[in-house]
Amino acid sequence: MDHPRRGKAVIINNEEFPYSNLRPIKGSQNSVDCLTRGLQKLRFQVETHDDLSKAEIMDRLQKVASEDHSEADCLVVTVMSHGSEYGICGTDYGNNDDYSHVHIHDIVDLFKANSCRSLAGKPKIFIINACRGNMMDSGVAVKDNLSCFFSEKDGESPRIPTPSDILIFYSCFKGHVSIASDEEGSAFINCLGKVLYEYGEFLPLSDLLLLVKERVAADISTVNIRGESYLLVDMPTVSTDTLRKKICFMKRKLVL
Repeated sequence: MDHPRRGKAVIINNEEFPYSNLRPIKGSQNSVDCLTRGLQKLRFQVETHDDLSKAEIMDRLQKVASEDHSEADCLVVTVMSHGSEYGICGTDYGNNDDYSHVHIHDIVDLFKANSCRSLAGKPKIFIINACRGNMMDSGVAVKDNLSCFFSEKDGESPRIPTPSDILIFYSCFKGHVSIASDEEGSAFINCLGKVLYEYGEFLPLSDLLLLVKERVAADISTVNIRGESYLLVDMPTVSTDTLRKKICFMKRKLVL
């Protein structure tokens, strides 16, 4: 993590879904602001995009993948939207009876080592805030007492696996809903932004994610569904981790 720049952080925030019965995700701008503060504190160049269709999401990220990241430490991509076990929704979800999703693996493929060479060998962090199914979790009451290594053969250049250095962090467990408030937005994104802001310069990424998981899992939300109140919890999950190094965002002089 010693390149001239920290790198780019892209935030895609879909709030309105006019072609379907998906409700607007109110409060999401508050979460965007919170995450932006945390990322900027760590010297990321943050760019935000609101209300993108399925094609626009892929087109925007394809443009990011085609940029030169040779002077950057890493990349962060955050997508906030409705979703299901099949992927995430563009704002055109339901338009002309098209209910298809943006698949997470299609997003990740854009930035693999063989597709985005200037990010090869560098951390690529994907943060997905969206439902992954319909299951709701009320939790259960419990009592608690409690270097990168390369090998060269026969003069060949060092090689790395194409899916290396990728981390995907979801707001909820597979098959479950992702909780959000109309007033505050996503508890997951808000917590992540605050943790990055407060501890990002002192703790390694693995500890930062663990702290987010601990705090979000302990946050009990009251959600009203069709006139009924439910107590719900979320369990943020790292679904993929092929990072080969410990990642630290230590404070340093910003190079302009």
